[in-house]
Amino acid sequence: MTSDTAILEAARHYSNLGLIIHPLLSPDAPTINPRTKKPQSPGKGVLIKAWDDVEKQLTEEEIKKFWENGRKPYFDKANIGLQCGKRSGVLVVDVDDWNPAVWQELTEGINSKTWLMSSRTKGRGHIFFKYTEALKSQKHHDLGIEILSDGSNAVLPPSRHKSGQTYEFNGELKTLEDIPEMPKELITRLKALFTDNDKLKVVLRKCKPCLREKFEAHQKAPNVNDWHSSTGRQQTLALMADLKANGANFEVLDLACKYIFREQYSREVSEHELGPEGNKIKKPWKCDTIQRELGSITLDKNLNSKCDNCAFRGQRKQEEEKKTVSSNDFLDNAVKEMTAAEIELLKTNFSQRRLICNLPKDHFITQFVAYADRMSDGYREYKILAGFWLLSSIVQRKPKIDLATSVDGIHLNIWTTFLGLSSISRKTTIIEIARHFLAYAIGKPVTDTDYSLEGYLESLSQEPIKFMVNDEVSTTYQKMGQKYNAGYFEFECKIYDGSSQNKRLASGGKREQKTFDIKDPYVTKLTASTFAKFKRSITIPDFDSGFGFRYVYASPTYEFNQRPLRLTTDEDITARSDLEKRIALLVRFFRDMLPFTMDIEPEAMQFYIETDIDVNKQLAKAPNQEFLASVWSRYGIYILKFAALIEIGKSTVSSKITLESMKIAAAMILDYFLPTICDVYNLLTVDPTNNMIDRIIEALKASNGICAHSDLLRKTKLKSREFHELISTMQESGQIEVISEKSPGNNKTQFFYRLIDCDAVRLSLDRLQVRQIPQVPQIPRVSNEEIQERIWKNLKELKECTPTHLDVQTK
Repeated sequence: MTSDTAILEAARHYSNLGLIIHPLLSPDAPTINPRTKKPQSPGKGVLIKAWDDVEKQLTEEEIKKFWENGRKPYFDKANIGLQCGKRSGVLVVDVDDWNPAVWQELTEGINSKTWLMSSRTKGRGHIFFKYTEALKSQKHHDLGIEILSDGSNAVLPPSRHKSGQTYEFNGELKTLEDIPEMPKELITRLKALFTDNDKLKVVLRKCKPCLREKFEAHQKAPNVNDWHSSTGRQQTLALMADLKANGANFEVLDLACKYIFREQYSREVSEHELGPEGNKIKKPWKCDTIQRELGSITLDKNLNSKCDNCAFRGQRKQEEEKKTVSSNDFLDNAVKEMTAAEIELLKTNFSQRRLICNLPKDHFITQFVAYADRMSDGYREYKILAGFWLLSSIVQRKPKIDLATSVDGIHLNIWTTFLGLSSISRKTTIIEIARHFLAYAIGKPVTDTDYSLEGYLESLSQEPIKFMVNDEVSTTYQKMGQKYNAGYFEFECKIYDGSSQNKRLASGGKREQKTFDIKDPYVTKLTASTFAKFKRSITIPDFDSGFGFRYVYASPTYEFNQRPLRLTTDEDITARSDLEKRIALLVRFFRDMLPFTMDIEPEAMQFYIETDIDVNKQLAKAPNQEFLASVWSRYGIYILKFAALIEIGKSTVSSKITLESMKIAAAMILDYFLPTICDVYNLLTVDPTNNMIDRIIEALKASNGICAHSDLLRKTKLKSREFHELISTMQESGQIEVISEKSPGNNKTQFFYRLIDCDAVRLSLDRLQVRQIPQVPQIPRVSNEEIQERIWKNLKELKECTPTHLDVQTK
């Protein structure tokens, strides 16, 4: 048992060394905070606010306050935590799984005997190195490795774990010189490992569920014996074949072997079994073969077959009737027969996902979209989102939704990105229309934004409410990913959440310290890019950091009727003037308004809760559970944001979210934005150069989802035999279907391949059927008397100015 005296003396020692430390929860604390009712981490949770912004070592008075006898009960039996990163000069590698196969390769030729390590039990621990900018904080739970740098906390000896075990160093920490530099070779190897691991996760998402689930279960609870014997070898070969077919190179396949065989792993055996480039791996196993040879992995815990409801199984009856596919008889196994007209209709209906937002004629969004329709033939999805961005900018952090799970409430800022082809999609035109109206209302230009991290901090410290526009955001993302902007994406996540920040950065050759105090930030973003530039500019880890999930995306690809250029008419000028007046009055209304809390009707709140439960149940059955859970954690909140903005955009500004508005917002998220972010993520993960299936999918997408046999073979530039094998795999997994064209009076048969949108998220929620809204419903007044009076006063003024826009009933 660690004594209070030992903890107190250790805290003094660490501070004297120059380390920035802080008190952590007692290991005996409950897992649920009795005051906030929120989960907490005994022995690890930090007890002081804004701990990652502290810049100096603790004083003697502060150390006594936290760890000396007579301290407040709040700090009783507190552990010691380290603020990792630049300020303490320490980077920690947190290892939860000493996988011998991984660590043997990481440390080969490196003297690890001099490393300073702390641990409480065999099999896990912390390795302490001097700070380096070459590695930023990141988590790789499947590898059991976490990099703790800027913004991270590490438990220091002699703290106690909740199990009763004590953290101990493997040597003495007398001075900071006892902490070694991280070897450059280790940095290089860790980066390569993390890159290969990210690729493995992407490829795994595309593999057959039975093989993927078996591998992921092994990652969580390794059992090497499961992968030995004749059955184990067959299991390994089936997995490797599926990984290879979905784009895994040798290094990714080899990493999978390290996960599987651990202490029994051998690089020589991997090279022998896989081949130099994985070229010894055969074509992927068919579902029937897996069920016959590896039946146990196709059964659930109740010994029922998982194949019947498996998305990869495709159309099982046809598969069972098919013979072995060869280049000669493959096309005789077409699933459907169609006429030329029916095939053309399939092309027309491909990628027809539309954003539906049926609102009354006097609603702000309807009025904005109507004006944008007058002035541009661009996609309606861009116009709707631009209207919501305008509303979210207009409210200026005044309204919020006070959910119990949120500390500071949910503010209504929206971050949105338009993706589309250059010029013809009219992204920039729609952005310029929205930019004009906001600039007119606030009385100053809304310019493109392209900050360095330091410039962004300085700008926010001076003006925490900011409306950011960028009609080609790819250059900004590329700069954000540079070494000198380390931590930019993570910082953006905090700004989106509206968290106050106090940051200090080095500046200039003299390394002068600059402090930026950002209070109550409120940032809205309206950005755009092309598909190709977006894919090149942001990495999957940066997207996965949470940054990518904070945006809602519009990426329409359907054909729209392009209109010829024309001159501005008097009717255009009148429509613009009406909208300018309405926006200007709304800006003044919210500028003068005190901050207030949006209310939610009980029926609307119940609908939201039930929708959240239903979605989580359905996502639990989806192939990409981890990714979709990350998306839903943000998009579920976006339902509330859009619902609140729908209320604010009504002709009578409302502060209460109705059931009707909640349904409209939920339908927007579930029917359009959730499937669209899946498309965007697929855009980042597909690799047509190395993954032949991705190459076929991209060619089919470019052909509106359906392509003739000869045309597809030519576009993919694949050899005939390889092409047929890949098509067979895709048909079996339900990714495509084969169609034969019925040609009356002509004996010649033509074959087509149709892409099935298997990656889209389809959620069946009957409660989301939203009727057309004939008029604005009665809006209950807010309960707070002070806010009610102010709303009445402002709305009365607005009625006198523009009675057609804001209809106020008699008080």
